[in-house]
Amino acid sequence: MDLFLALFTLSDFQLGMYCTIAAAIGGFIKAILISYDFEKPHHRQEKFVMNSDSAAFANILSRCILSAFTGLLFALLMSDAVKLEKGPVAKLLVLAVFVGYLAPDIWKSQEKKILVTIDRVFSGEGEKDDPKA
Repeated sequence: MDLFLALFTLSDFQLGMYCTIAAAIGGFIKAILISYDFEKPHHRQEKFVMNSDSAAFANILSRCILSAFTGLLFALLMSDAVKLEKGPVAKLLVLAVFVGYLAPDIWKSQEKKILVTIDRVFSGEGEKDDPKA
């Protein structure tokens, strides 16, 4: 615990919690947008048929947890990058909502890049392209 307190101030911890919550809200917004068609009026919407409550809850919860984790990573990246004043923190929280909204897409794109890099390294092509080798 002493190491944590030595590395992060109370305001860094608060910023981390705020960004985590804001990103989870962004993930929840994305879950709502996926399940509801806003192009049609409310009275013309098809009835939402849910196969099981637990599956729907797990889907929303997993999206919110993934978004919250991504928001925490975002807060760690931005911990010393902004002055902790009202304006910059508000802008950071808005960005955290968008980061949470885009969290699954961020992880999918990173997964594709990492898999391509791993394939290139293990097939031996990485050594040819690397000028240091």
